[in-house]
Amino acid sequence: MTHAIKPLVYPIFSFSLVQQSRRCIASRIKHLNVVVLKDEDGKMPTFKIQIGNSILKTPRKAPLRIEDESLALAIANEWKSEMNKKKINLANMHLTSLAYTATDNPFDETTEDIANAMLEYLKFDTVRFRDTDNEQLLHRQSRHWDPLIGWFEHNYNCHLPIEYGDITNTSSIPKATSDTLLRHLCSHKRWPLVGANFMIRNLKSFVLATCLMDRFLNVQQAVELARLETRFQVEKWSKVEWEHDLDEQCTSARVAAGALFYHLSL
Repeated sequence: MTHAIKPLVYPIFSFSLVQQSRRCIASRIKHLNVVVLKDEDGKMPTFKIQIGNSILKTPRKAPLRIEDESLALAIANEWKSEMNKKKINLANMHLTSLAYTATDNPFDETTEDIANAMLEYLKFDTVRFRDTDNEQLLHRQSRHWDPLIGWFEHNYNCHLPIEYGDITNTSSIPKATSDTLLRHLCSHKRWPLVGANFMIRNLKSFVLATCLMDRFLNVQQAVELARLETRFQVEKWSKVEWEHDLDEQCTSARVAAGALFYHLSL
């Protein structure tokens, strides 16, 4: 059941040329060239993005330096893609935003801080909980999510309890499990953790994010599994499926960006 993640580029946020006036960004940079420059001044080469005559900078005005050339090209592609549109939408430039966050560290978090924040999602992980009030939904959840729990426990040599019924009365995550996962996460650098954390927040699932980190699932599968209950309710009740489809597409774009950022930052 192993699937490789396709390196999809989905265009999250700002840039130094537009700090003074975001409203007129389209007219200012629509016709500027976007290029990736290799910088070999440091101990190891990094890549910078030049838009027109200006180097792309973070909100804290630090030049954006990227270790992986493919990631730099993907971020540059976000800018090129937005410039081809009638109006540049900075909120869709997820890779750019992730790179800003990884560089600026706006909340002054250590690697362990980020890892602990990620583990918080495990307590109420989507795939841990089963709805005992609806037999059809329970069957679907067990059929699709139980194998994920089994893979997760085997892959990380830990125990993850499944919860049935009342979400307010749940078992705590075993300390041995938390300790094992914390060590694994802390073995990463900041940049890939920023991407992984973005996946977790959008999937609302630590387990599904690790499936993407380890290439056990692809983005489409992970998003479909994260939205299993929503899809069930839409099939049964909804008269506005297009609204849910749009929400799913937005989630897929964010998760794909997080997955790409994670793998290219390792």
